[in-house]
Amino acid sequence: MIGRISLTGEIDYIYTKLSLMLIRTFCLAVFTLLFLGCSDDDTDSANPLLGAWQMTEQLVDPGDGSGEFRPVDTGRRLRFYEDGALESLGTLCFITTNDQAYALGNYNLAQRTIQPLGCENYDSGAVISFELDGNTLILNYPCIEPCAQKYVRE
Repeated sequence: MIGRISLTGEIDYIYTKLSLMLIRTFCLAVFTLLFLGCSDDDTDSANPLLGAWQMTEQLVDPGDGSGEFRPVDTGRRLRFYEDGALESLGTLCFITTNDQAYALGNYNLAQRTIQPLGCENYDSGAVISFELDGNTLILNYPCIEPCAQKYVRE
């Protein structure tokens, strides 16, 4: 009897340990799947503009077609919101690297345009077209000669 009770106790102990290991493994798998399924990325595949962008280069053609993008040192940034609004650290009424002004505007992803607010006194009308290629955004200002700014996603 003594040997039998001891053997039964060991089987119960092993069974209990295996059950706990299976429960722990299952819980770990569930939590892993939940964790991997979450993302703190502020971009949306339906709207690739969402989020913050930092200006890195500017193109201002001198009038002979020789203009090239050149690196700039500026704090100029854009932030696009889901509702079609955007904020700019720097005016959007004309091309500049100045980052001292704060500006607002609206964008249209389908038309690839930006309409800055408060630019009624400028001849250009200030409608800006844009090109988007992955994490690179190019704003094409309405100039006689090519003029544009290049931004990268932050």
